[in-house]
Amino acid sequence: MFDLVIIGAGVSGLSTASYFASKYKKWQILLIEKSSHHGRGISSRNSEVIHAGIYYPKKWLKSRLCLEGKNLLYPFLEKYSIPHKKTGKIIVAGNDQQESTINEIYSNALGKNVNGLELMTKKQVSVLEPDVKCKMGMFSSESGILSADRYMNVLLSIFKGNGGYFIPDTEFKSINNSGNEMNITLHSNQDGISQIETKYLINAGGLNATSISTDAGFSNVPDVYFCKGHYFKVHGARNSFSHLIYPVPDKTYLGTHVTIDIQGEIKLGPDAVYMDNNKEDYSECLSEKSSFIESVKGFWPKIDDYEVEEDMIGIRPKLYSNDMNAKDFIIRDEGEDGYPNWISMYGIESPGLTASMAFGPYIDREFFSNTR
Repeated sequence: MFDLVIIGAGVSGLSTASYFASKYKKWQILLIEKSSHHGRGISSRNSEVIHAGIYYPKKWLKSRLCLEGKNLLYPFLEKYSIPHKKTGKIIVAGNDQQESTINEIYSNALGKNVNGLELMTKKQVSVLEPDVKCKMGMFSSESGILSADRYMNVLLSIFKGNGGYFIPDTEFKSINNSGNEMNITLHSNQDGISQIETKYLINAGGLNATSISTDAGFSNVPDVYFCKGHYFKVHGARNSFSHLIYPVPDKTYLGTHVTIDIQGEIKLGPDAVYMDNNKEDYSECLSEKSSFIESVKGFWPKIDDYEVEEDMIGIRPKLYSNDMNAKDFIIRDEGEDGYPNWISMYGIESPGLTASMAFGPYIDREFFSNTR
């Protein structure tokens, strides 16, 4: 019998599990993961960027939780000596239309009380990054990078250190009500089928969150669209930039950007390629190197001086396709289907890593505070 079961040991599940185990010491909490190791899905296949909360509409959860999460994340990284750096980010405009878009983004971000923003002239940008070509830019001092693997390792250690149980190689199969508790059927690669009971459940299944809810028999499960993001490494360009460089986004895509990792290596990406079948397959590259080079050449002409090669592939669980407007995170209970203590997290993509430390507190105050 558990107080809380969390499905999925990516960054969302790990941060949420760590929060509840730290706050409610007497709870019996179980974290399950379908893979043999935590954090080996989409959480380990991203740009490791700490976002400032610039882009999204003010009322969206993405905005609220990104800002809250960022404010929790930097002190946490400092406390546990997790490799990170507040690099800052420059969004660059190459023409009048993009300049107008940056001004709109700037106004929107100020309206959400995003800190550390500054509009910059071409000359000011060139002082920070001499190799960047642009008409003007917007600087965000609060953006940064971190080691996602190290962050997730620490979260798991905190969870287990507070008495949490972690079981990998285990999948959710089905659910039914059992009085005031939920009866859950699990399948473990080691132990086969098992039955447990829990008062609360959080579905932090990432790419599989919607299929888990479908297996549970819930109605009105949102559609999900698997979107591949490819990354290319730029050889010989280490420490060429000290800031993240982003183009002006369109309505659904932030654009192929130049990122740096903790070691100073330069990556291009991700792009956004929607997959025909929602299959978690990282093996096939669906993008051409030339498209990446062309996408950044407008603001980084010197890219031609370097060798570019495939690096890694990630997949985002988007709640919209490329011909739809962008959508917010969905975090809701499944009371409509008779399970008010089952909380589903749908469409947790960027800025999910930044927002991760805010997920637990949000779920606690919005869904659990009135039922304990």
